[in-house]
Amino acid sequence: MAATAANALNISTAGIPIFDGTATFTATTTTQYNTLVGGTGNAIVNIATGTTGQVLTSAGNASNPSYQTLPFTQMPWTDETTSFSAAVGNGYFVTGTATITLPASPAQGNVIAIIMDATNVGTITANTGQTIRVGNAVSAAAGTAASNKRGDALTLVYRSADTSWIAQNVVGTWTVT
Repeated sequence: MAATAANALNISTAGIPIFDGTATFTATTTTQYNTLVGGTGNAIVNIATGTTGQVLTSAGNASNPSYQTLPFTQMPWTDETTSFSAAVGNGYFVTGTATITLPASPAQGNVIAIIMDATNVGTITANTGQTIRVGNAVSAAAGTAASNKRGDALTLVYRSADTSWIAQNVVGTWTVT
């Protein structure tokens, strides 16, 4: 019986064997909890471990992914007892009679949340050229949405195409003018 050649893999470094396609093997070392991905030239590469709460995020088809912190931050909330100008990305507990003026130059997707926590009237006022839409009701330009019921709430999201603040998560009855 003829002897057959044995294929042997002899690498002097610990790790994951990588074949370069021309009869050369090398090894990529890895440590506990590393993430392995395909790199350039069919290589296997380690992605550095992330920290608690991070997620593996694609960088497109020309770069390796990496661990990133999610961009979500909790919306800050304040109590307001008198009239004020609302700031995007904020929530407000309205605890007294107040006129809430919406920002003059919002961007697509800006969000403001309002919760009525008093039986006083809270009136949300759109800025020049803007409207407020609650369900099918749409205010006049620079119009209003008002409530005087404790627990009424809404979240307004700005839409640039029609310069309107559109209510979502509506609780209670809002009068739109």
